[in-house]
Amino acid sequence: MKQNAKRILGYLGYLLYVLRHKKLVGELCWREGLYLRALTHDWSKLLPNEFGPYSRYWACGGWTASVNCPETVRRDFREASRRHKRRHWHHAEHWVMSDGKNKERVMDMDRESIIEMICDWESLLLSGARESGARQFYRNKGRDMRLSKKTRETLERLLGEMDLCD
Repeated sequence: MKQNAKRILGYLGYLLYVLRHKKLVGELCWREGLYLRALTHDWSKLLPNEFGPYSRYWACGGWTASVNCPETVRRDFREASRRHKRRHWHHAEHWVMSDGKNKERVMDMDRESIIEMICDWESLLLSGARESGARQFYRNKGRDMRLSKKTRETLERLLGEMDLCD
């Protein structure tokens, strides 16, 4: 019974997180004129092959509790996360193409996807999940991101132009 209660709380906690995240990103995208993106952001997180693994991971204690999760939960979460990033254009990983022979080609992201990515990052500050917004996130993680030269230039320009919290 205790395991079932933990699982249900994981599902509910994760569902509330996703809905709040979608609301925050939606508001930011709407403000930028990306109306369709505002409505469809992260839609796949509600599909069973993402929702199940994400919520089981969440039940281990949220995003910071990976060490508390069994290996099968961590593996399923990593697989669901890869699937999610492949489905959505606002993730830089979506734009890295592989030929299956250890060769990768990094494609240019379109402007709307870059703006949605920035809104995604900014929402983590607004939700309290992070202490910094999109600009600081990029300063901390941007160097390690696989981005084309054009995407990086556009991203850095937009980070300077957009009305963000930090």
